[in-house]
Amino acid sequence: MLQVIIPECGVKTLIIELSGSHYEMGQQHGLKLLRYRPALLGLIADYQERAREYPNEAMRAMVDEISHVLQAHSPQTLDMIHGIADGFEVSRRDILSMMIGSYIEDRLAPLSGLLFQEDGCMSWAISKEEAGQDKVLLAKNRDYLVSHRQMQVIFRCKPKGGHQYLSINSIGACNVFSSGINADGLVIADTRVPSTDVGPGLPRFSLMMHILENFKYVNEVVNYLRAIPRMGGGTLIFADAKGGIGRAEIGYEDIGILQEKAGFLVCTNHFEEPSMQKKYRKRNETEEKDSKWRFEKVSESLLTNGENMDSDLAAKLMAYHDERFAICRHGDSKPLDETATISSTIFFPERRGFYFCEGFPCSDPFHWISF
Repeated sequence: MLQVIIPECGVKTLIIELSGSHYEMGQQHGLKLLRYRPALLGLIADYQERAREYPNEAMRAMVDEISHVLQAHSPQTLDMIHGIADGFEVSRRDILSMMIGSYIEDRLAPLSGLLFQEDGCMSWAISKEEAGQDKVLLAKNRDYLVSHRQMQVIFRCKPKGGHQYLSINSIGACNVFSSGINADGLVIADTRVPSTDVGPGLPRFSLMMHILENFKYVNEVVNYLRAIPRMGGGTLIFADAKGGIGRAEIGYEDIGILQEKAGFLVCTNHFEEPSMQKKYRKRNETEEKDSKWRFEKVSESLLTNGENMDSDLAAKLMAYHDERFAICRHGDSKPLDETATISSTIFFPERRGFYFCEGFPCSDPFHWISF
């Protein structure tokens, strides 16, 4: 059974209120969490140490290029990054560089075998044709550096001129960095996919922020993603309170989109759409097999359970372990620079809320959080 703690005051993860312009929300982020500045400086230093293997000039040029793209197509993102940096009293450039680390990795992969991190994540959405309530569920296991588990934060955002939203984020990162839901019930989550189809466009955290602030329905999200310059290097999965679900495998030049009114969609860490499959940059055989196994296991479970999928079955699926592979991934319990599941979230668009588990869904409780 799903272990649930209510009210949300039982959540260990910080829940922080942000409001106003994008710069003001970013600055509030930094000021309200200023006690975490030493930890954030440590993350920046760790990133910079890993990045030393890459050519300085190439990295500098890419950061400049992305900054120009954001200024042209998402000044709101730059404003928020600047607010975060100013609130924490750290370099604006350092924050932006760290946040686009996976993009730099993809662009410079031909020049080095170094990987910034073995990030993963998996997500899925189901829309049940016969359901009278809780027609739609969207779930994500967040697989990230173990050191980020204590750096997770949930933001209650009230942007000036946009929809209110809740986002699962990291201290020092721009909204929305992992997943979120807005007050109209639109939900979105991402996964990382190493890719060869990357370029100077909007990163996923920018796309997700704009989507939650501006839209209500899946078809609006699809139109936006087709029209805007995209950085590539991952997937987005989204659902609305009316039952629509969608998946976008995002490239710089290409994009593979599926949109459904009933059924299910799954995202792990490879591409499935025919036009995107050849853009997948395989790191090694084990990671590819792991990603495909998780995709198949989740698809099998959603196909089998179908209309019966509820919070208990969803939590059980997110907690699944096999002898070789796992959906709830524990990684190596010792080094903080290893990747593991640091949280699990099960969204319910119609209820405008979600169950959130900080840690391993196989052992830690879920907490209900809503507007």
